[in-house]
Amino acid sequence: MSNGFPFNDLTSTDPVTGRSDGLLGRLAARRRVPKIFFTNSSTEYWRGDASLIHTDAEGRRDVSLAASVRLYHFAGTQHSAGTLPLTDTNPVDGARGQQALNSVDYNPLLRAALVRMGRWVSGEEDPPPSRYPRLATRVYGERRDRWRPAGHG
Repeated sequence: MSNGFPFNDLTSTDPVTGRSDGLLGRLAARRRVPKIFFTNSSTEYWRGDASLIHTDAEGRRDVSLAASVRLYHFAGTQHSAGTLPLTDTNPVDGARGQQALNSVDYNPLLRAALVRMGRWVSGEEDPPPSRYPRLATRVYGERRDRWRPAGHG
């Protein structure tokens, strides 16, 4: 995902330039919008680019996804699927980190998404609903309203 406007699949307006556009704008005009699954690991949210898909350009409100789009966040995962045994060295490029790499292997989730995409495209069934963080469902509250371990006030 690029960090250049437009970010959303539906038409939105860039608050800096005033330009209106959407990633699927030209395809929608030709009635050729494909069915799309976006899958993001927690890395894409940590970097900040995953949220551009489903928030306005200023990151202040949720925006709707097109009917032909589903978005799935593989929570707690790194950019590439993890492996066992744990290691602090990336097997692809040899880069090393201070901590061991995440061991969550989400390849089965990608395979399941591919199967569900096939069923959706062939008209057999609708895909599962999107699952991703939304601004509207964030929990903000007073400290007293937050969970605490037993015996801690």
